[in-house]
Amino acid sequence: MKCSTIESAHKVLLNSKDSITGIFLDLNIEKRLDGLELLAFIRNNYPTIPVSIITSESDTETVKRTLLCKPQDYLIKPLSVAKVKRSILKFKENKNYKLNMTS
Repeated sequence: MKCSTIESAHKVLLNSKDSITGIFLDLNIEKRLDGLELLAFIRNNYPTIPVSIITSESDTETVKRTLLCKPQDYLIKPLSVAKVKRSILKFKENKNYKLNMTS
């Protein structure tokens, strides 16, 4: 599912949190770096959902601020298919890990 605003992302999280395997999040979803606010919201409210950042932001300060929110991955554009596949595999591994922990 694609969300192009923070508001739509909040609605999806609220209604579908149990079925979300992982999130690819652009830091610049609506305006510069507001995806960082969404990442912090996800970490505070849905800490078990893995999030991979996709961004063109590579300056040291932005990377540091983002990594404090513990994303699963920090992927810098342009993306390669291999990097996206690796991130998806991590989503699946995370889901399997959670299932094994509750079994």
